Formats: sequence, C-alpha cells, structure tokens
Amino acid sequence: MTQPNPSDFARQFAVIFTAIFQVYGSYTAGSSVGTISQEFHSLIIPATYAFAIWGPIFILCAVYAVYQALPVQRENPLFRAIGWWTAGVFLANGVWSYVFTNRQFIIAQAIIFVGFVCAGGAYLRFVREAPDSRATTVDNAIIGPAVGLLFGWLTAANVVG
Repeated sequence: MTQPNPSDFARQFAVIFTAIFQVYGSYTAGSSVGTISQEFHSLIIPATYAFAIWGPIFILCAVYAVYQALPVQRENPLFRAIGWWTAGVFLANGVWSYVFTNRQFIIAQAIIFVGFVCAGGAYLRFVREAPDSRATTVDNAIIGPAVGLLFGWLTAANVVG
C-alpha cells in the first residue's frame, strides 16, 4: 500500500469545491445570462432556451466531482491527468457568471477563453489517457459526457462571444 499523496487530496477537494462554486455562481450572480445576452445585438445570439444545457452540464459535473472524490479514485491516473484542468474550468465558469452579469464583457470573454483552454486540456487528456489508464465503463460514462459537453459549449461560446 502506498503512502497517500497530499496533492491527490488537494486535487479532489479543488474539484469538489469548484464544481459547487460554478453552480453557486450561476444561480447567485444576478441577472439571467440569457436575458443579458439578448440585450445586446450580435451577429449570432443563442436563443434563451439554449442556456438550459447548463442544467445537464451542472448535473454531469457534480456526478463527476463526487465520483473522482471517492477514496478508491484518489490515485487513479486518469483523475490525476484531468483533475486540475476540470477544477480550472469549473472555477472559470463560476467567476465568469459574476463578471458577465456585471456586464464586464471583455473580461468575461477572457475568462471564458481560460475556461475553454482548461476544458480542452481536460478533454484531450481524457481522450489520450483513458485507454492507457484502463478507464472503466463507468469512468467513460461519467467523464466523457461531463467534460465533452463542457468543452463543446465553451467552444461555441468562444465563437459567439
């Protein structure tokens, strides 16, 4: 049995904390993101209902956060590879909610780009590491959709921004 690695505990805590923070930020930041986005005319404006995708994304991210925090997952090389990246994107999402709803759009765009980079880092590492780490069906069913949807939405958000 190996000695517990303090960075594994820190990573697990960071993912749980930031997963909660992104949801908290979304629901306490003030005005609706969809409402604010409709106030400004742009070539491409997502329909207000498009923002409903965040319900499933938040649920998948919460399931992922709890799953990666299980003691049996602590030393899982897959979570070691993607954990800090997912914590980064969750943190960026939470901060973005406050910045965007305060109409700081340039800063919000920079933050969403940071989130995109973190989501991309997590997704690419997941795709690369999953076969080598012998990812289970459960790993694939939880991580793939959570990180994939997040990366997909942030890709679109960077284009629309």
